[in-house]
Amino acid sequence: MFFRLIIMAMIANKKTIILNLIVEDFCMQQLLHGMENIGFTTLHENNLYKIVAGLMELDPEEIPDSWLNTYYSYYEKACNVKYYDRKDLFILANRCLKELIIINIFSV
Repeated sequence: MFFRLIIMAMIANKKTIILNLIVEDFCMQQLLHGMENIGFTTLHENNLYKIVAGLMELDPEEIPDSWLNTYYSYYEKACNVKYYDRKDLFILANRCLKELIIINIFSV
């Protein structure tokens, strides 16, 4: 029983880490999108999605296209959320993670 609780806590902690990384990634996308809208060219290469994939036990260099397409589709949604609204971004990140988990399960 004790070990089961430890494992459940580790899994919950990992999910929290992943969600927070996704939220930070969405914030970065909002910033880059805003900069491009006012005429700045951004050369920033964002690799947070690779960290998220790695935490989800995917090889960051061989991420399935369906996973990437889903993740990137949430970038667009994040740009439609009020700038840096962490509550709404967290809700969006949670939806994104649920979809990514489903894709992860069926791509094995």
